[in-house]
Amino acid sequence: MHLEGFDNKTVSFNFFTFLASSLLIAEYPEVVFGGFTFFFRDFGIFSYPNAVYVKDCFLNGELPLWNPLNEFGIPFLAQWNTMVLYPGNFFYILLPPQWSVGVFNLLHLIFGAIGMYVLAYRITKNSIAATIAGVAYQFNGVTLNSLMWTNNIAALGWMPWVIAGVHFMLKSFSLKSLVFAIVLCTIQILTGAPEIIGITWLIVLAIMLSEMIENKLNIYKICSSVIIVFIGTILISLPQLLSFYQLFLNSHRYAIAGDSSWALSSPINIIAPMINTFQWKYGVFFQKEQFWTSSIYINVGVIWLAIVAFIYKRRFLNFILLFLCIIGLVLSMGENTFFYPLIMKMFRVISTIRFPIKFIIIPVFLIPLLASIGFAEMIKTNAKYSKLKRIISFASAAGLVILILFFTFRELSVSGISFLQKKYIFENSIVRCLFLFIFVLMVAGYKHFVKLLLINGLLLFFIIFFDVKTHSPRQNPTVENWVFEKKLLKEDRPSGFSNGRILTYHDKDYKSSSFTGDAVMEMLSKRVGLFSNLNLIEGISKVSGMFSIHIYSTAAIVSKIYEDGISIPTGLADFLSIRWTVNTNRQYEWMERTSPLGLVNVGQNVIFASEVEIWNGVFSPAFNPNEVVFIQDSYKDLIGEIKNNEPNVDSIEINTHKISFRTFSDNTAMVTISQAYYPCWRAKIDGGKTRILKANYGFQALSIPKGRHNVEIYYFDINFISGIVISLCIVVSLFKILKVSKKKRFVFFQKTS
Repeated sequence: MHLEGFDNKTVSFNFFTFLASSLLIAEYPEVVFGGFTFFFRDFGIFSYPNAVYVKDCFLNGELPLWNPLNEFGIPFLAQWNTMVLYPGNFFYILLPPQWSVGVFNLLHLIFGAIGMYVLAYRITKNSIAATIAGVAYQFNGVTLNSLMWTNNIAALGWMPWVIAGVHFMLKSFSLKSLVFAIVLCTIQILTGAPEIIGITWLIVLAIMLSEMIENKLNIYKICSSVIIVFIGTILISLPQLLSFYQLFLNSHRYAIAGDSSWALSSPINIIAPMINTFQWKYGVFFQKEQFWTSSIYINVGVIWLAIVAFIYKRRFLNFILLFLCIIGLVLSMGENTFFYPLIMKMFRVISTIRFPIKFIIIPVFLIPLLASIGFAEMIKTNAKYSKLKRIISFASAAGLVILILFFTFRELSVSGISFLQKKYIFENSIVRCLFLFIFVLMVAGYKHFVKLLLINGLLLFFIIFFDVKTHSPRQNPTVENWVFEKKLLKEDRPSGFSNGRILTYHDKDYKSSSFTGDAVMEMLSKRVGLFSNLNLIEGISKVSGMFSIHIYSTAAIVSKIYEDGISIPTGLADFLSIRWTVNTNRQYEWMERTSPLGLVNVGQNVIFASEVEIWNGVFSPAFNPNEVVFIQDSYKDLIGEIKNNEPNVDSIEINTHKISFRTFSDNTAMVTISQAYYPCWRAKIDGGKTRILKANYGFQALSIPKGRHNVEIYYFDINFISGIVISLCIVVSLFKILKVSKKKRFVFFQKTS
């Protein structure tokens, strides 16, 4: 890529890359060099264990389509946010995960800042304006909070590149730019962050519309190009999307109200970060109404420049981006406005978004872009005509100060807030106003720095960085990375899913309060207690797990088990192969059970019943899984008469994606497998295909003919295989298109006029 027409007096692209990388490394030097990594919230209990499981599977020569270690088995690749097919995974697959997973997230944040610089430069043709956009996108409350998710930070990192790639395509209309845009969009889709991907395409459509109206480009040409990019991206991503869709159809996914109570006044935290907040563990502050992100703060000076964009030039692009910002803010407040429920009724898929606050990503992305436009317009406006506009601009800055102080003093008048907390809130707000004053002063005096443009750009860069750095205590505390070492826990512990499962505490009942403030002890206690998905590091099978999407039948059983503490009838526990339970007095001590069945069992009598009757039957104290298996009435015509004469099963071999065994019976017999029923599981008897039945509400069963037979149950995702075939065909076609296309110089940046 080349940067043509680049003025030597401006901040170069390479220099911005160096600054963006250096400041983020300076913010987290212990993660890059010091033997520390992130652990707070989802990073330690979700993102990191999932990454380790992906690494282990690839190094063992298998694709992690299925996870047998949680919830009686659950699709893994299909979850999407596990990022199995994301090519960037090889960074932590090939390197030690204790170091590489944290650095993986930091690299994507740097990559996103560079992408925003590229996008803003393409729109403004001004490198300092692009610098403002890049650093504002890199350093704000939402993106820094997202360092705890590998999938979200990766999607945010690719987001500006996708939009810049489509913008490049709309300007050049070349085959190379078309393929380039498809590649960028495909990579972002594979990151597994559906909400961020959807928001990206919403902004893409807005950019497309502005290009058609402002530049009067050919509507047919623009629309057809974007449609080709969209279709090409979907076709290449089919292996992931089809697997996800099948899981979605069989899932237990619904919107929850946890963050839908975000108050109408809460968006003030964008400029006044400490209003209506409380301090949680490790000094991190959260708003009282939502817990998805620990901060939504954006540098106040950047917000001021976004307002300036409308004062200096009323172009269609500015207004459509403003409209999207407002839509994002309104939707982020969830059910507090009439708009969100209305949109949910119109587009049912939105109801699956569990945290409406995620829509805050729209203004978080667009405000830095608008700020770059505002800066570029402000400095190129002729001084003869800019006096009134400057007055209005300074008045808008004063208005932001008044707004911050108004909500600050209103917060200070609330009863129940300690004097020290009030002092902190007041000082924090004053510092935000001070940073705004310095920022406005630097922008206003820009033309007086004509001979020192590099210094001017650097000062604006550092003002944004230090403002966001000081807006609240560190959002991402770290811990020594040795706490995640695989062989750290050497005591005798059960392992694998073929040896039985552990019934641990539910995450919400886990007791770690005694370690508050001690990150090492907290992580060690969670590892010993197999909290959330940390069992994946140990290779131990447990009843529960932390996933975005669950198989509806087994999710209902898990929920019932943990409905009132840990409550499970003996018969069901035996069928589920629960070999160890947690000591209710000591959550790190396992008690071994003596009566659990193995994963594969044979010889039960069939009881046909309705779904409700089966539910009541498996949770009945009288349920004896050695003697009976519940099968739905709809299977009655598929099963012949069952006469069990003590059949037996032997030579059992159990792997992640395959279970094989031999059976012998004098009559037709039933075999049950205490593994989640899912359409991708197939079965063969002596090489011939047979049907897997849904048994005991959410598990697997087979009808085995009399005699001696070899049985094989294997995971086969036809949707994934079909997607692979189609995807490869499209990739080959794109390579041929590139090969036959005329060789042209590939220039991603436009010339500066």
